Amino acid sequence: MNNLKLQYLVDFLLLMGWVQASEGKIFRKYQPPRRLGLPPDYFLELPKDGSKKGFHQYAQRIVEILSKIYHCNPKDLQIVLEKGHNLFSMGMNCRAN
Repeated sequence: MNNLKLQYLVDFLLLMGWVQASEGKIFRKYQPPRRLGLPPDYFLELPKDGSKKGFHQYAQRIVEILSKIYHCNPKDLQIVLEKGHNLFSMGMNCRAN
């Protein structure tokens, strides 16, 4: 997961309809679109700085969570996220609930 950049995660969430809900000192909180059927208080937090120690482990966990939400293979989703904008324009073949 060395090629994964924080901006690619943010771009993916925004592309998929997630909304930045709040921002703290270290993290930004994103809420999912209603169509996913997740609880109203559900959110994901992404760090504001992807260069900090531990980012790649944290990002891996986010990929695992997103793969469950979108019913995708984590490795396939990881590839999409590592490619960033190059694949986002092609669309996602994952389906939401």
